[in-house]
Amino acid sequence: YIPSLTFFYVMLVGVPFSALGIITGVFVIALRKQKFLFLHAILRSFIAVLFYVAFLPTYGLWALAVERVVTPLVMLVVTYVYMIKIQPGVMFSLRGLFSFEKGDWRFVKMVYNDLKRMFVSKFFYGKTD
Repeated sequence: YIPSLTFFYVMLVGVPFSALGIITGVFVIALRKQKFLFLHAILRSFIAVLFYVAFLPTYGLWALAVERVVTPLVMLVVTYVYMIKIQPGVMFSLRGLFSFEKGDWRFVKMVYNDLKRMFVSKFFYGKTD
């Protein structure tokens, strides 16, 4: 198992790209762009097969590890460019991911109040002992 750690560390680089790709994918789903989602899946498969056919015989397992980084990165860029094309007002800022603003506080407060109300109604009202 120790030799596989180097492959794992390479694939670990792709995790943020996959996570951001999931977020942008949710926006595309919300915009109801099924044709793009279909073409997105085709392109993703094409890139993966291309890596397997072209690089697997030459580079072996390293090709698989690099594919797990390159494919999500390419798909993230494609999805982001598409979203900017169809929704020009859509912009993602890294500052927004790491800041906690007034709207975020309202959301947390709303979730807290809902959970509190659900907890109290479930466990403390209507008890018959």
